[in-house]
Amino acid sequence: MTGATNTQMRAWALLRDAPAPMVGSELGRGVGRAAATVQPWLVEWTRQGHLLQIGTGPRATFEMKGPARRLRQTPDPAPTGELDCADNAEIIQHLWNAARAMRSGWTADNLRSHSPLAAQITDETLRGFVNLLQRSGYAKRIARGHPGRRADLYRLIRDTGPLPPQERRVRLTYDPNLREVTHLPEVTS
Repeated sequence: MTGATNTQMRAWALLRDAPAPMVGSELGRGVGRAAATVQPWLVEWTRQGHLLQIGTGPRATFEMKGPARRLRQTPDPAPTGELDCADNAEIIQHLWNAARAMRSGWTADNLRSHSPLAAQITDETLRGFVNLLQRSGYAKRIARGHPGRRADLYRLIRDTGPLPPQERRVRLTYDPNLREVTHLPEVTS
């Protein structure tokens, strides 16, 4: 159960306690996710023998088999692929909180170690977050690191509130605290 996300655990609890079979979209709404997000979990748990699938297609319902109801925790974790949006948002929130708390400066690994989700934070997510802060003018590198010896040291130079800045698909940065776009890259042709 160590690899299951909080969302998967909530989905498992909803299925376990449901009085009747549930449709994937209904379960998705129950945990605040799209049906496409919970569908792979349902398929995997059915493959493992914990769920009974009734019907096919988007209206298929899933019901927990008798012995599985006794499991208080999710079985072997269903595959997640990449982190789904809310889990990634939760990680980014923890990284932002850590950056705001360390006023004197921090390294990328400091941010990871100050998060309760440290084990789930990939190097790619961490690098992406630090790059976003630098690119958007929220953080500045104050000391250059040396590979294998010392990491780059950063300082938050713009703290606009408790919510982290968000990069949108068009690669702009939106600050929900200010309710405005704070960085729009120049178009190069």
